[in-house]
Amino acid sequence: MPFPLPLSPVANEYVSMVFDRGIIKAEYTVAHIDHQIAEICIQFRLDNTPEEPLPILIDLRNLRTISKQARDLLASPRAYEKVAACALITNNMVTRLIARFFVHFSRPPAPTRLFGNKEKAEEWLRSLG
Repeated sequence: MPFPLPLSPVANEYVSMVFDRGIIKAEYTVAHIDHQIAEICIQFRLDNTPEEPLPILIDLRNLRTISKQARDLLASPRAYEKVAACALITNNMVTRLIARFFVHFSRPPAPTRLFGNKEKAEEWLRSLG
């Protein structure tokens, strides 16, 4: 039986998610992520998504800081379990620097790119098939 994808958003105190036309859309609702919050967010996504790898769009615009331990965890194979590709949305210098550092130095195990708007991010994720 296929996994029943949520038709309406699901959320915890750190992240909200919705499944929209084949893409998981997540938004961090906190300004800081540490290792514990990263672990909670990973498990939340794993518990609320199907087994098949899907593209994910992550809105980082509320984020201001992230610990090195959280960054390392979020780039790990565990964090990318069931992720086909990842688009990160940024809109200011702080989140752009955090995201660039993440992509270039943490080297996530699936295609991961930064975008300034959701439309371009979705277009890229859909182009990957």
